Amino acid sequence: MALAVDAALHEVDGTQLKGAAARQDWNGQAQTMHQALSALALAPGLDGQRRHFESFSDALTQSVRAFGVDGAGLVHRAVCPMVQGREGYWLQAREEITNPYLGKAMQSCGSITETLALEASHDGHGS
Repeated sequence: MALAVDAALHEVDGTQLKGAAARQDWNGQAQTMHQALSALALAPGLDGQRRHFESFSDALTQSVRAFGVDGAGLVHRAVCPMVQGREGYWLQAREEITNPYLGKAMQSCGSITETLALEASHDGHGS
């Protein structure tokens, strides 16, 4: 699954962003996401995958805040309070929690911390 997400990420055209600073910011976030997804795909088991997912999720969240998302409607940021001594965040489309950190055993553990209603502005600033 991580490789499929990475392939979709490669399809994002950052050249559509207005301004060198926005394109540079996107390129940095995209690089972080690519690295995290590659490491996630190679990591053994759920424990080994959590940190890489967290890096991907954090970069994705920063990108959504900065650039928005065309046609996605509401995007929710959720948190799991039980990720080995810290909180783990992720984005999801629905309000019903589907926790990627704890697997099927605790799939509904967590809560929505914020709702991002962003549409892409293509200038490096979400609406």
